[in-house]
Amino acid sequence: MNELLKRTLTAIGFGAVMLAGLTIHEFGFLALMLIIHTGCLWEYQLLIAPQQEYRIEQKKKAFVYSMVSGTIIFYLLSTGFRFLFFINDYIYFLIVPLLLGYLILELFLKSNSPLRNAALNAMGVIYISFPLSMAIFFSYHHENAAWFPERSGVILGIVLLVWLHDTMAYFAGSIFGRNRIMPSVSPKKSWEGFFTGLASTLLAGWILSGYFHQFNPIGWMVVGAIVSVFGTLGDLVESMMKRAAGIKDTGKLLPGHGGFLDRFDAFIFCLPFVFLFYMIVILLN
Repeated sequence: MNELLKRTLTAIGFGAVMLAGLTIHEFGFLALMLIIHTGCLWEYQLLIAPQQEYRIEQKKKAFVYSMVSGTIIFYLLSTGFRFLFFINDYIYFLIVPLLLGYLILELFLKSNSPLRNAALNAMGVIYISFPLSMAIFFSYHHENAAWFPERSGVILGIVLLVWLHDTMAYFAGSIFGRNRIMPSVSPKKSWEGFFTGLASTLLAGWILSGYFHQFNPIGWMVVGAIVSVFGTLGDLVESMMKRAAGIKDTGKLLPGHGGFLDRFDAFIFCLPFVFLFYMIVILLN
């Protein structure tokens, strides 16, 4: 089976799962976010392993703590967004002991580079857990509204824009891409592909405003631009990490796409910036 067909079939299958999770019921959405978070954090830990100075037994213990603490922090952040306006904000302080736990762990592991190891482990929370928890915020900011499209519409819109940009940039870059954005990091990414993707997300953002009313047409076009710019930066950051680790893909679970982190790097990276724009819109209104 050729690469394009594999990519297409995987995209259709996983796209159907994403669409169902985002539109049918909030529990499906929460389960979907947990699966994505677990898969991405798992692959991140494998990705940073070559950069850490651990013996095998040390790495196993650090891996277990990172997965457990990262999942708990993701839950706490998501719960904090879920109940932000109903209970209090103190739940966020529970995250601090878990983050300090990365340093405490190094005391007992007695590795050769404790600060480097702890920093790389903690970065997984900043890089993956924090952004994905923001997806929960979008769906619970207006909790009394209907699930779809009022509550899940923003996330679905972001997902569609990310996938549209990736698709258009891929095809445009393959056909007439000449000028590379950062060839030392990602030889295939071209400016022609980027600007084609950007134009596509701007147009799609304007169209989405007719279906999802969380933003007006200009607002959705801004979201489209954010997705294109920071999604591309997210792709480049992940490519940089893969080059440092000496690997091509972070996993093999998604044929033609690699792993979870390969598929969701752009989505994860653009979420904080869409979140920031969303907060600005709320404050201005």
